[in-house]
Amino acid sequence: MAITLYFAVLAHLLADFIFQTGNMTAEKAALSPPAFIKHSLTAGCLNFIFLVYFGLFPAIIYSLAITLSHLLIDFAKNSLQPRLEKLSLLLLDQLFHVASIIIFWFLIYHPAPAREFFALTAEFFTAHSPWSGEQILFYLLIFLAAVFLGDVVIAAALEKIAPGIAVADRGDEDKGTAAEKDKKAADMVNEGKTTAEEVGGEIPSEGTGRTLSPINIRKTSRYIGIVERILVIVLVLLGEISAIAFIFTAKSVARFQKLDEKFASYYLFGTLLSLLIAILAGRLLLFLV
Repeated sequence: MAITLYFAVLAHLLADFIFQTGNMTAEKAALSPPAFIKHSLTAGCLNFIFLVYFGLFPAIIYSLAITLSHLLIDFAKNSLQPRLEKLSLLLLDQLFHVASIIIFWFLIYHPAPAREFFALTAEFFTAHSPWSGEQILFYLLIFLAAVFLGDVVIAAALEKIAPGIAVADRGDEDKGTAAEKDKKAADMVNEGKTTAEEVGGEIPSEGTGRTLSPINIRKTSRYIGIVERILVIVLVLLGEISAIAFIFTAKSVARFQKLDEKFASYYLFGTLLSLLIAILAGRLLLFLV
């Protein structure tokens, strides 16, 4: 039944857009084998956890197939990274992932439905919820895709239209892994070219003895976008469309000091794209519900 496919897609969203850390992404970009293995095993384990209820043997076979395909697709993606732009690479990567999910699901789970599961849960959902289990899971997939996949799409789109501003805004001019940065810093200190304090990779915060990390700034911006889309989807579902203006105003006030001519266009495009994704997801959920 389709619920097994929904669980497989949910496992993919969690593995690629929630449990995958920035460090893991950087290590994969540097073609580090342990990073590929760790990420692929995460995807496989999530699939096994979600699908084992529908049968142990099919769950093992499906999880192994997804782990291997995830490993090959991600390695191919990062190997092609210097040759293709980020947005095209992202779309191709997700296309192949979704295709592999559907193909393996069709070969392993279709047309063998999980009838016992539906027999046990149909009465419960009918009595306690106006929606079926499949509907709830489908709504959850739309919500997670808008919130987390939307973040990746927006980042790729911003890098395509304004790569220089996108890099400066993320604070990640140096795209090396943490290990590469540490080695480079150690070499510079050993050669006497600079001091350990100068290569620490942190920016002193004016008027304090603390430091402000560019990576923390990047993470904060990402979390703000995630919370923004969650709030917009909730407001759309509640019918409070006008309240979205307050979110836009709050972001503009927070970014006011950086709003020169170039950054203003970059910021406006990213914010409007984020709002568009969230509003469309909210309207789609309203239509389906």
